[in-house]
Amino acid sequence: MVPMIYMLLFVSVAAPVSGLAAFGMDDYAVYSAVLAITPITDTHASQRLLIAQETLDSRELPSPLKICPQLSPDLQQLIKDLLTSNQDERGLPELLEKGKFRIERPWVMINPGQADLWRRRRFQPQVPVDPPDREIADPFPEPNLIQLSRVLFNADRTSALVYVSRSCGSLCGSSSWRVLGKKNGAWNILPSPVCGMIN
Repeated sequence: MVPMIYMLLFVSVAAPVSGLAAFGMDDYAVYSAVLAITPITDTHASQRLLIAQETLDSRELPSPLKICPQLSPDLQQLIKDLLTSNQDERGLPELLEKGKFRIERPWVMINPGQADLWRRRRFQPQVPVDPPDREIADPFPEPNLIQLSRVLFNADRTSALVYVSRSCGSLCGSSSWRVLGKKNGAWNILPSPVCGMIN
């Protein structure tokens, strides 16, 4: 009888996890330009921005061409080019580095666990208990949480597209695509119609 040898091959498939991405100076310059003008409703202008460290899942974002039909032909073509040239770059959430933004207004960045806690405090109904639980101070009392997508650039990095989401409750928030151009070394938001959604 010929001995039979059985070989077991174990293949480990790791689930995608977020990690610190290799964002460059242009990425953070674009983020800084957008954050500098991001409105915070119902609060004073000096209210600090609460920024999520984890980027949005780009695969779940609405197409700017579908939610912005009123764009000029030139802007539509620019966005088409940006989406086409970045098909391989859009994907899973990644982590931004702390301390890279250059904005004058107060801000703080929170990690994914802290962001989940912030959402639970505001989105999940609180069930009263008897006796009531001891009240724990909210480490991040800011009413809004800002989350950003990856930045999509053209080949020569003179144009960029980024999605900005602002959450303030289960039925409260807004989000929009921002188109930027680089001129004389500085990134500026290009004038365009409102290109987003309001909850």
